[in-house]
Amino acid sequence: MWEEAPKTQVFGIQVYTFGIYCAVGVIFAVSAMLLLSRLEKFKKGTGILLCFLSILFGVLSSRVFFCLLGTFASDGVPLSMWTAISGGGWTLFGIIPGVFAAAVLTAVFTGENRGNLLDVSAISLPLVIAAERFGERLFEGFDISRQLTKGGFPEGTFLGVRDSYYEDVS
Repeated sequence: MWEEAPKTQVFGIQVYTFGIYCAVGVIFAVSAMLLLSRLEKFKKGTGILLCFLSILFGVLSSRVFFCLLGTFASDGVPLSMWTAISGGGWTLFGIIPGVFAAAVLTAVFTGENRGNLLDVSAISLPLVIAAERFGERLFEGFDISRQLTKGGFPEGTFLGVRDSYYEDVS
């Protein structure tokens, strides 16, 4: 485990406190999707399928976006690291296209209105995002994605952040 990260004991197992925030966000989003699916009177099983595919595609899309952007923004993410989920990161904005793709695919599988499923996803997704952002506030510098290439864009602009501990790192 990363030593600087806040940790919490859950049933005798040490876990990242940040992960608890993310899990709570997912639980709230799934609950909202199921509730809204019932209120919209979707076919039986549509809400569960939407939740399952949203989690699956959200996670996959988040990792793919992280690896692709790491390839362009720095020295890259080796292909062997793409599947090493504990050896890298994720992108928060990467879950958005994944969840929306899940809504579209759920519409194809169930025959439900795509717009309605996208609405349910768009209403539920901010719950995950809010919980994740609250979790990031637990420790300083966690929400900074990756080191920038020395002398490359956006270093030296308002888009780049200089590390407070390592002065030569942006």
